[in-house]
Amino acid sequence: MTSLSELKAVDHTKNGKAVDVFSIIRNEMDLTFDHLAQSWSLFSNALVTDKQQLNPFIDVHENQFQFIIECELPGVEEDDISISIYNGQLFIKGHKHSEREEKKDNLHLSERSFGSFERRLHLPENIDIEKIEAKFDKGILNIIFQKNSNSVRNEIRIPINR
Repeated sequence: MTSLSELKAVDHTKNGKAVDVFSIIRNEMDLTFDHLAQSWSLFSNALVTDKQQLNPFIDVHENQFQFIIECELPGVEEDDISISIYNGQLFIKGHKHSEREEKKDNLHLSERSFGSFERRLHLPENIDIEKIEAKFDKGILNIIFQKNSNSVRNEIRIPINR
């Protein structure tokens, strides 16, 4: 990327006409973002590296009583998922393997998909480690953490003294 000092040193004319410095900066940023877009897959839930590493999407929700982690694992079997907590971190690990073969008349299709994944999330301190529940249905893993009862409080309004 071009530095500001390099911009000052460059002749900012093109075909005898002055070129706006902001146009140069914008072009540099466009090139940078184009490069990033090429290196990131639009299908980031698919296999994304040479090591066949999956990167499942995760959403974290919070309400007054719970934290809920929702992890998208399409094509992954429940038996291929491992969930553990170590040192205040949640580990979600697993692997995916599927094969599909289809033969019809002149059509021959064979597809394979495989890879492993590991996601690690830091857990808040106010969860009850004894009250954790995990559910897996239709490729969606939900992990529900109950908050400690002493951390669940109603909103308390604090008056401002004059």
